[in-house]
Amino acid sequence: MLPVLALLPLSLFVSVAVYYYFWNRSQYFKRRGIPGPSPSSVFTGNLKEFQRDNTPALRLVEWEKKYGETYGFFEGGNKTVVTSNLDILQDIFVRKFENFYAHKTNPVVATDPDKDPRVHMFNARGLRWKRLRTIAGPTFSASKLKAMEPTIQDSIRALMHQLEQKVDEPFDIYPLLQELTLDVIERTALGKKETQFGQGTSPLIQVLRKFFNPPPITDGVLSSFFASTCEFVPITRFLFKALLLLRPSQFKAFKAILDRLEPTIHS
Repeated sequence: MLPVLALLPLSLFVSVAVYYYFWNRSQYFKRRGIPGPSPSSVFTGNLKEFQRDNTPALRLVEWEKKYGETYGFFEGGNKTVVTSNLDILQDIFVRKFENFYAHKTNPVVATDPDKDPRVHMFNARGLRWKRLRTIAGPTFSASKLKAMEPTIQDSIRALMHQLEQKVDEPFDIYPLLQELTLDVIERTALGKKETQFGQGTSPLIQVLRKFFNPPPITDGVLSSFFASTCEFVPITRFLFKALLLLRPSQFKAFKAILDRLEPTIHS
């Protein structure tokens, strides 16, 4: 019993120290005089209000009106500065671009953007991003895009045919535009030969909608944990890898893509 009681003060000290660390982090912008919304949580920052109604872009507009053209907020542990100041943007994109070439990291994905083999171009940074960008660049040359034009126009004609059948009734065009985008990508990048637009909803698009519109980060315990501890990636990445092995359902979207490509691969 005594050893257990002896651990109570230590547990209390560790708890207070951890909370103080996260509270001190949440005061980062305030100490520097940068305006912005106060974090609703010392752990997840402004994530809850940022992802409210799944409209983060609207939050940015609202906060700009309230706090000015330059302000800061917390995406979990990520300190994010938003600006529409033209002089600052000129510095970032032109004068001092060598200091701002990296992409913002995903607060939930605990991987090393410089060394992890699964990091793609959208999450890579530095020389690794430059190498991947150089490899992908020729794919989007003017001549390659021009060669894709007939395929894109064919998919658009299929869309127009669908619209002509709906002229006398109100409808939501957004799902049709999503299907058009997927059809073009499948035909130009993934090797599908003919359009399937208008032949029923693609089973792949349902998976992709869930993949690109995940539930709010703060709704999950694990996602909240990784978002809160993003500065500890050298440690938490081992836990992240272990969870990926234990939860293969995370790769459901990629499996659906591979299943859809299988006929093309074997043709």
